[in-house]
Amino acid sequence: MERTLTFVAVSLIVAWRVLLVCRLGRSYPDLDCEAIFEPSEWKAVYVAVHRCPAPEQPPRLGEMMRLIAQLGGYVNTPGRKDPPGPQTIWLGMQRMSDLAWGWETFGPGSPALAVSGSVPAGSGRARHPTTPRTKAKDT
Repeated sequence: MERTLTFVAVSLIVAWRVLLVCRLGRSYPDLDCEAIFEPSEWKAVYVAVHRCPAPEQPPRLGEMMRLIAQLGGYVNTPGRKDPPGPQTIWLGMQRMSDLAWGWETFGPGSPALAVSGSVPAGSGRARHPTTPRTKAKDT
């Protein structure tokens, strides 16, 4: 019984955030998206959908809502007027969570960049120093 209550509590928090994004995105599309999303979240989503560097200024909430919905399966055609629904926002926010984790871990300014600087460029795949290289079999 206790596990069920914990699950319901977590599900309510997720549902609240999804509906918050939907309602605010529809009511205040010109609001700055950093009112709801962390910089790592909106930058990761922007780069993943547009496939270009993130802008200096965060996008508006209406645009960000459509970008997240595109990650969830929303087809954003130029003439489309209807806003994305809670299901595509929910699925897109799941993807956004993964992308934001990747952005924080490996993105610009992450601690992983300092560590990866020690690997020589062009070294290829890492292999154990004592592992011999494979040779072509004689046929």
